[in-house]
Amino acid sequence: MPEAESLAYCERAFRDDLDGRPLLSNRSEWFRYAIVSNRRWHWRNLVLLGDALRTGHPSVGSGTRLAMQDAIALFEACVALPDVPARLAEFERRRRPGSDALQNAAIKSTQWYETVRTRLSLDPVSFAYDYLRRTGRASTIRTCALRDPALAAAYEALHPEGVPP
Repeated sequence: MPEAESLAYCERAFRDDLDGRPLLSNRSEWFRYAIVSNRRWHWRNLVLLGDALRTGHPSVGSGTRLAMQDAIALFEACVALPDVPARLAEFERRRRPGSDALQNAAIKSTQWYETVRTRLSLDPVSFAYDYLRRTGRASTIRTCALRDPALAAAYEALHPEGVPP
């Protein structure tokens, strides 16, 4: 939706919570986000770090944190090992598992945002529960309860017949 239309929709949806006050825009427009990944993390002695190496959806965040962790891991590999090929292999060995996990969460979050329209009919608690589960990191009611006990309890109360996975 265009920004004005999105604001109007959210003002209607949260009318009771806003007590008639308008929403302020922070120019958070919906968009399609490209996920970038690289099969090769280096070329000769040039190394990709942070968003140059891989991106995550802004809803997952972590861009700056990943870049700093990459730089630290590369530094530690350079201190620990004598030659460039060994350093680069160690850097990738240490960082790839976390990088791949973030990319998987980012892809799932991107897909959630790109299909959010199909969830707009959900009640607020179910919508929030679905949002919390969007990356797969909190995939069950038990893992959701670890992150937000009140939300998990509210969701369970709405679904006394049994909570879907």
